[in-house]
Amino acid sequence: RETSGGGNVPAGRSASGGLRYKMTFKGEFGETQPVYCEIGMDGLKLVDTFNGSTIETFPLKIISRWAVRDKDTFLFWSVKESEGGKQRQVELKGTSKDVSNILDTITAACMQLCEMIDKEDHQKKIMGLAENSSEEEEECSSSTAEK
Repeated sequence: RETSGGGNVPAGRSASGGLRYKMTFKGEFGETQPVYCEIGMDGLKLVDTFNGSTIETFPLKIISRWAVRDKDTFLFWSVKESEGGKQRQVELKGTSKDVSNILDTITAACMQLCEMIDKEDHQKKIMGLAENSSEEEEECSSSTAEK
């Protein structure tokens, strides 16, 4: 198996034991870079395959939607308030198996996040601390509605 230069970690697992997939990241200007795509409850992380450093992290709450193109390309869109709410498309290319696994993993992570938010809101209501609606709940509902 391939290993990253940053600590001899197999391509299928991150240093923390989570799943990761070897992909090719296509930048804004068409440049490509080999990366590991790690998906967890903290979001989607792109990690440099050579030195193991994190290139960019996308928390789940800023990923607005995703799609698959030609079975070997995973696309997702992120929205950052610091960039004026502008959507940015990110393209990752890999094997059709890895793209399918990424799709399953990000869907499961978002569903778990929504369940956690719903449970937290329910507990607040029971304790009488709930507000009318939370920002996270709205983001979660809009993200999963588009899938």
